[in-house]
Amino acid sequence: MNKKAVELSINFVVILIIAIAVLGLSLAVLRTIIETGTDILEETGPEAKGEINRQLNAGSWVATYPSNVRDVHRGDTVTIHVGIRNNEDVSRTFDFGVSVVTAQDPQRNPIGVTSLFQVQKIAPTESIELGETVYAPFLLEVPDDVPDGTYVVDVQATHAGGNYLRPVKAYLHIS
Repeated sequence: MNKKAVELSINFVVILIIAIAVLGLSLAVLRTIIETGTDILEETGPEAKGEINRQLNAGSWVATYPSNVRDVHRGDTVTIHVGIRNNEDVSRTFDFGVSVVTAQDPQRNPIGVTSLFQVQKIAPTESIELGETVYAPFLLEVPDDVPDGTYVVDVQATHAGGNYLRPVKAYLHIS
């Protein structure tokens, strides 16, 4: 048997194994990215809009989903979906803000680490016609090093004149 032919066959097998390994890793990364995107879409779907509309129909200008306590873990990224309805007599431009304002540990002692949270706005400032409702998701990154506790998230909206609407609260229970 020719020595060069055996060498070529071995090189081919090694390259084939490396190619399959790279393909497998690429598919795993792609799957993770797609699952993350799917989680965000599911949270901003019909269930979120239905809950927000229920709150807005009760007379609120601004509403959040989830509106109750939500259990999350350190290192998670949480989507807070905000809805606002323009109840004024003219079209207005609104801007949204989300911030973690207070926190307490399981024994109800204050925790002063709310500035560690990172908020990423997905939706831009919105121009809203009279009676129209707009939905704006926010991503809130929960730091790996925050203590266990309940964190209160303020969702605020302002319109072009600088007038603040009453903030709405969302609650995160971190463990």
